[in-house]
Amino acid sequence: MQRFAPLVRVGGAVLDVTCGGGRHTRLFANRKHPVVGIDRDLNHMGDLSTRKDIELINFDLENGGQLPVRRRKFAAIVLIYYVHRPLFSELMALLEPGGLFLCETFAHGDEFYNSPHNTDHLLANGELLEIFQGSLQIISYEHGLVESPFPGRPFPGIVQRLCATNDRTVNDDGTATAPPRALEP
Repeated sequence: MQRFAPLVRVGGAVLDVTCGGGRHTRLFANRKHPVVGIDRDLNHMGDLSTRKDIELINFDLENGGQLPVRRRKFAAIVLIYYVHRPLFSELMALLEPGGLFLCETFAHGDEFYNSPHNTDHLLANGELLEIFQGSLQIISYEHGLVESPFPGRPFPGIVQRLCATNDRTVNDDGTATAPPRALEP
C-alpha cells in the first residue's frame, strides 16, 4: 500500500473496504485523503470515529444489500484479505476516472498456512488479474508466498496483490491504451 499510495490523486477520497483495525484508513487519512471505511465490525476503529476526515460505515458486504456508497466515486479503493467475487464489479464502478484499485487477498495454497480453508474464499492462480485486466490498467500484479504479510498477520501465506487504474481508453480498432504511471521503487 505504501508503495502505491502516492499514485492516488492528491486529496481524493479513498474507500477502505473491510477496514478491520484501520491500518489503511490511517495510512490514507495521514496522507490527507478523506477516507470511508466499511466493515461489519467497527469495534477496532474507536480511536478514528471522531476524526472529521474519516467516515465509518457498519455494513455486512455479504448481506445482499446495495453498497451504502454506491452513488459515490473514489480516487482509490483498498480491499485487503477479503474475497467476495460479486463485490469486485460493484467496486470497479465506484472508481473515478483515473482512480486506483489496490487489493491484496488470499489465494489457493493459503489454506495450508492459515484460514480461510474454504476454497470459495481463495483466489485461483491468476484470478485477480483476470477479473480486472479487461476493465482496468494493471500496474502491478503478484502471486506467491509472503513470509510476513503485515504486523497484524505475522505468519506466512499465499496471496495475490493487484494495483490497477481506471484510465483505459478503448480505441476504434478495439485495442486499449492507458497513460503510463510513475512507479515508486
